[in-house]
Amino acid sequence: MRAPCAWPFVVISVALAGCNGSDNGGLIPLPELSGVEPLVRERILQRRQAVVETPSAETWLSYALALHAHEYRAEAEQAYLAAAADMKDERASRALHLCGVATRLNDKARARVHFLRALKWRTDYIPTHLNLAEIDEQLGNVEEAIRRYALVAKRSQSPHAELGWGRLLLRSGNAKEALLHLLKAQRLDPKLPAVHEALARAFTHLGRTAEARAAAARAGDFGDARPFPDPFREALQQEEVHSGVNFGRGESLAERGRFKEAIVEMRAALAAQPDYSLTRIYLATVLAKDGQLDAARTELDLVLARNANDKDALRYRAQVFLDQNKRPEAERDLRALLRLDPTNAWAKKLLGH
Repeated sequence: MRAPCAWPFVVISVALAGCNGSDNGGLIPLPELSGVEPLVRERILQRRQAVVETPSAETWLSYALALHAHEYRAEAEQAYLAAAADMKDERASRALHLCGVATRLNDKARARVHFLRALKWRTDYIPTHLNLAEIDEQLGNVEEAIRRYALVAKRSQSPHAELGWGRLLLRSGNAKEALLHLLKAQRLDPKLPAVHEALARAFTHLGRTAEARAAAARAGDFGDARPFPDPFREALQQEEVHSGVNFGRGESLAERGRFKEAIVEMRAALAAQPDYSLTRIYLATVLAKDGQLDAARTELDLVLARNANDKDALRYRAQVFLDQNKRPEAERDLRALLRLDPTNAWAKKLLGH
């Protein structure tokens, strides 16, 4: 007997872990995840569960990066601080620096505290100094900002330090000295838009109208502002859900019936994030639609080997068995599914309940 439905596209069910202490994770921050993409939700919950099971500096930092990468900044701040608390060496500087990065958008004063703490562990990390200089500039701590920009400029060839220094001198009315720093910033990075914007203002203050117009035009040519290099932040880029790009493309191809192309995209998604059971289940549904039932079952077997109670994997493996006319195997999975989900109408109908 075949199933009454022929491989509808998978609708993933993910149980959200509650932050209520029932999983010994009551003190571990958990953002509101309702409405979040399944891949993102699973990623965050997996990282949180790792902290629950093995709390350490490494698992806390991994969780913090996942939260931060997906803009859960308040929860990321808590996780970074927990990671730093378990680090007794220069690694704490990285956690505290990223904590400042996560906090800076919403609370510059608190971010400043995190960056200052980061410097206690590593005094030579230029991006921490630049963050502090920019925050002091934005908070109106002009003398402190100039001091720190000057420190960075002395230690490195930083166009952002020269730019900030020149910008503050210009604000204080010293356009002539500001111009020296801004021209140096331009030499260090000729395509940094903010440099040309500041140069336009400096030339205007000095009455050099033609040069001001030319600088303003160059600012428009080079597009959006670019942040200063920060190797610590590269970890955030690695935290992007790389599989999400391929997953979305594969999903679109599958919906248009281009199953073989969709399979290529889904396998690329799994290569980037091999532990994502949701991607593997979706790949199985596409393989089945393409008639590759054995391959589909292999993918579902892998999911169930890691989690025998995965309802989605049980449901779709039962469908594979039905399509292969393997009724006993299908009934085994259907009974397992009903034990987990006693109200599942599809399983009850197939079992004659």
